[in-house]
Amino acid sequence: MSKPDSSVEKEALISKNVFDAFRDEQPYEDKDSELQHMDYAGAKTSPQRFSSNIDQNLGENQDVTKQIDVCFYYLRKKSKYDPNRSYKFNIVDCNFMNIIRFVHDVYSVDDPNRTVEGQEVHLNEYINGFHMHIVVLWHTVEDIYIPVNIKKKHHWVLAVLSFSERCIFLYESSGHYPNVLVEIEKLAKIIPLCFHACDFYDKKGIDLQNHPRYKDKDSSDMFDVLFEENLPSQPSESLDCGLYMVTYAECLSYSHKVLSTEFDPNALYTRYVVLLWDYGIRKQEANAHSSVETALRRARQSRITSVTEVFDV
Repeated sequence: MSKPDSSVEKEALISKNVFDAFRDEQPYEDKDSELQHMDYAGAKTSPQRFSSNIDQNLGENQDVTKQIDVCFYYLRKKSKYDPNRSYKFNIVDCNFMNIIRFVHDVYSVDDPNRTVEGQEVHLNEYINGFHMHIVVLWHTVEDIYIPVNIKKKHHWVLAVLSFSERCIFLYESSGHYPNVLVEIEKLAKIIPLCFHACDFYDKKGIDLQNHPRYKDKDSSDMFDVLFEENLPSQPSESLDCGLYMVTYAECLSYSHKVLSTEFDPNALYTRYVVLLWDYGIRKQEANAHSSVETALRRARQSRITSVTEVFDV
């Protein structure tokens, strides 16, 4: 990935002085009850949730998936509506990997009494842009960012699915490599099957017979997996993995490699609080609603009656 010009780099990586200035300001609280419960991408939020205690929320409690989904919704929206960005990507929500796990586990046990038809359709709806707020078709972007929860370690990592490299690049902040691989292998196995089933490669314009990364592979072969090295890492015993994952994604979203310079977690937490709160204020003032941004679904009756069995939040 190419290094951005100075103006973009400054936007992507705000200086520590600016972070400190944000941190020194008193949190803004509005007494208006409607404003205090604005809808950020469908997640009910409040000033209390996006307070100075957000570091605890992004690190450990049961609302962590909602917090991460809100942050990634914000990044998706910036990418989709920024005309100056040449690098195109998409970000799935936290439930995507729950569906991947479910489908993988059903295939693994080979139980004729269990079916994955509904969940396979659900995955295809992600790929074809019929599922989340502010989405684009997968075949129109270069990479897909996937938040992955390593439940055994209560840990989050960022997986970047690269179509051109036929590889899943992993951005991991604390060295739980064996446990991460167990989860990522499920993704690496299921994704090729989904792509084959929905004719993704034809839509993407990938010639499986001649593309250097695909020609020696069967369409059902696992994607390669590679850990990125020399990344900023979270301090031992810290609960900052969610923050590191979101920050990795933001750096990459500017076509910018994640620098080895250590992050300042407190400053980053404050920055995201300010950005999201400001976005919510402006959205409320404009009388905008996330519901109008929902991707249009096909004019058909979905075969999915319930996906509650794959939620784990």
